[in-house]
Amino acid sequence: MRNIFVLITFLVGFIEPVSGQHYIMRHGHKVYRTSIGFGNDGIDDTWNDAGFKLPRHSPLDFGVIGTEIPGKFNATEALFKLFPGRHFYLTDEDDAKRYYSAAVWMSPKMPRHWVKSEGIDHWFPGKEGNFTKVYKAVPFKNDSGRQFVYVIFEHNPRTSMDALYVGVGCGADMALALFAQQKEKWVLTHFSIYAGSSGNYTRLTAEPSIKKLGKNNYALELFSPVNGPGGPSYGESYLYAPMGHTINLVYSSQPSAVWDFNGRCSRWYSKLQPMPGSGTFNDLKVITSGDYCLPSMAGGIYEDDTIGYTPEEVFFKTSYADSFGYKITKLYHFDGKKYKWQHTFFKTFAVKLKKR
Repeated sequence: MRNIFVLITFLVGFIEPVSGQHYIMRHGHKVYRTSIGFGNDGIDDTWNDAGFKLPRHSPLDFGVIGTEIPGKFNATEALFKLFPGRHFYLTDEDDAKRYYSAAVWMSPKMPRHWVKSEGIDHWFPGKEGNFTKVYKAVPFKNDSGRQFVYVIFEHNPRTSMDALYVGVGCGADMALALFAQQKEKWVLTHFSIYAGSSGNYTRLTAEPSIKKLGKNNYALELFSPVNGPGGPSYGESYLYAPMGHTINLVYSSQPSAVWDFNGRCSRWYSKLQPMPGSGTFNDLKVITSGDYCLPSMAGGIYEDDTIGYTPEEVFFKTSYADSFGYKITKLYHFDGKKYKWQHTFFKTFAVKLKKR
């Protein structure tokens, strides 16, 4: 009888927490299930609980220049040190084998940005709290071989995970940090808590790369694809460079590419090419290569103008040509704050005129 009682006690203690448990222990962390998984939504229950409170932090508490990370660079440690508040580990899986870190924070006195996006215009930071996670870390070396790493953070308002990742045209807000290696530690040298908004489904979609603009000046280029549901897609290019103790937008192009997954022609892409020189911000060349063909499908002309879209420099040719290729070169010069357009050159080839 005693053995049966012990067995029942064990089963109740084991089964009940699993069925009602909000988190799973992994490597000493409480890893909370989200509504994206199939388990109980522990994080929504936690955030919506009447007892859940977010501490209110001063704007000066975020991204403190000189913040150190000892040893090997750790992006999660960077997130938790740069964004004070409540820190969580979340998983989209029931077994929590893969999980990610998130900071939930609030700063009522932080200057707010009115963000106009293709999806939902909004304020950043949000009044009810903000949800921030690491998007990507991008390491590089400077001219002398010293190691650096850009860290890209993704912001969203604190909300139910059920309602978070929706909306095709809705991007996510972004923060940027730059760490430099100093002996056995990494030190924060530049930080911007709001560096723009891009992507879709309230996620960042950027493909990052490093561009050398001049002597010991390495910028972060972000190409953000925005894919429509079954229709034409486009890309946006952003170039960020360290200035003072912040990371500033020095060039952008919306759109910087247009293509269509359905295989039609009329697609183009732009490439940023910094020019050689002895300055810190050398001139920038932007080369756009593409082709155009009269958009059509069975039964007649396809009436979606975006499929036949071409850059304005060569659009005039669509009035008398059914197809052509083109190359557009734009030159930019840095004015102390941003890259400003100077000259444009273009050429077309393989022109097929309309039949009269």
